Amino acid sequence: MKNILVPVGSSKNAVNHLQYAIDFAKAFGAKLYVVQVYNVYTKAGTMIKVDHILERESKAFLESHVSKVDTKGVEVIVKTFKGALIDTLELVCKTLDIDLLLIEPKTNSTNQELYLGKTS
Repeated sequence: MKNILVPVGSSKNAVNHLQYAIDFAKAFGAKLYVVQVYNVYTKAGTMIKVDHILERESKAFLESHVSKVDTKGVEVIVKTFKGALIDTLELVCKTLDIDLLLIEPKTNSTNQELYLGKTS
């Protein structure tokens, strides 16, 4: 196992999940790709282009999370992608030759007994 993909969302457990992924990657000598997928929904008449703003904010969000964990010498690569969540993750897995996808099963929903997270 050489490449592990970790989609990071906005849950309160995201940093803990990221630390777990780093520990897991360390145990297997793998490289870790920490990613966030964003999508842009625009309205007619919108003057501002938000693509670059969302990309910048998404990358800053991921880098902030990575700065809060102990990387333990694991190579951590931060990337952001624009697109539909599942389709984009599938494409990223193929493109980066991902061996394992580590996702957090929690949700931001108020009814956690019934729903997994969006990616899960």
